[in-house]
Amino acid sequence: MPINHSQDVTVAASSLTSSIDITAAASEPTPSVTDTNAVTTTSNKTQNRMDTLSDLTVQLNEITEDRDKWRDKCSALEKRYSELSDVSMCEL
Repeated sequence: MPINHSQDVTVAASSLTSSIDITAAASEPTPSVTDTNAVTTTSNKTQNRMDTLSDLTVQLNEITEDRDKWRDKCSALEKRYSELSDVSMCEL
């Protein structure tokens, strides 16, 4: 029995087209919903980014302050060491 491939393709294509139309029609949001979601998503991303940047700024400031305190202590110790070295050299 010969198989007619053109009939099979036509049936498959017509059923595929009808399912695509149904899916596309069902998944299309209304324009107002799309605009609201886009604005909300953009706003949330911007807010989250600003929160993250703010947190990082606070952490960076704390680290910088700690570094400066240690740098000052280190400088003071180096100065004191230099003074003590000079005194001990003079005593020899």
